[in-house]
Amino acid sequence: MPGTWLDVLTLDLGLDDLLKESKSSITSFISMFGTLLAFVRPTIPGDSPRVLRTLLPLVAWVVFSDEATVTPDQLVDDGSPESFFYVNGICTTRRMALATGAELSKMFNKNVTVVHNPTDSFIVDIFECVFAKLWTGQSFATSRPCALLMDRLLEALRDPTKTKVVLIAHSQGTIIASDALRRLWTAVDKGELTHDEMKKLEIYNLANAAHWMDQTEDRVPYIESICNQRDTVGMLGANAPESVKQSWNIRIAGPVVYPTTNRWGHMISAHYLKHLKNGDYPGSKLHTYMNTAKEPEYIVAASH
Repeated sequence: MPGTWLDVLTLDLGLDDLLKESKSSITSFISMFGTLLAFVRPTIPGDSPRVLRTLLPLVAWVVFSDEATVTPDQLVDDGSPESFFYVNGICTTRRMALATGAELSKMFNKNVTVVHNPTDSFIVDIFECVFAKLWTGQSFATSRPCALLMDRLLEALRDPTKTKVVLIAHSQGTIIASDALRRLWTAVDKGELTHDEMKKLEIYNLANAAHWMDQTEDRVPYIESICNQRDTVGMLGANAPESVKQSWNIRIAGPVVYPTTNRWGHMISAHYLKHLKNGDYPGSKLHTYMNTAKEPEYIVAASH
């Protein structure tokens, strides 16, 4: 709704931060223009060839998307028995993903490892979501961020000092998380990961658009979807009408948690994190990790 547009500019696009960091208005304009250009500049998903990046970096930037990255590159060890990870949705630059990771770090008072899923423009990102969603996550466009996420999750789950591994995903990131979960179950089947290690995993999906995200009979791992009632993206996955779930065989386990009032909006900071900090998603287990933890009031169970 129009009342949240300013929040989108300041919280999600980081306009305030650009103005503070830049020494001149011209620099701020160039930075914002570069961000907006990333949303409309169609690129080929995946890393550009190393030779092209070395000899013709400008051509590589125009033709190919940014590389998927993990920040920090190594598993964060702040002495906490809990490891937190975040993977972003569509139309998210690296700067935006890191800013969201920093916000999550403040909310939970934990170091957060950010797996950046680079944007290839709004249109290309949408097609990536369609293919990855309908073909059970098997998409070359998201394979690199999924592989990076998978490696870090395996490292954390196998770490005997870690008791909880918390993954927070948004939008397209929930589809990547779904693919990573499928690969983790394959690792369990192959004996590369134990069932007890899988019990450490908790997945929190903001605007869950995935097609499949399931558990074992003893509810492993913990899966939760947080959806605004009028978020169209969430209505394609965890918040889809029952008839749609049956027709398209959408299977997403765990509770679906809604805000206290019917709410529009899909942006992670303006429409989700801002309200999560205010306790507007009663019943979400995420509240137990925050300094301002609130007792759950209700949980709306997923229909399946």
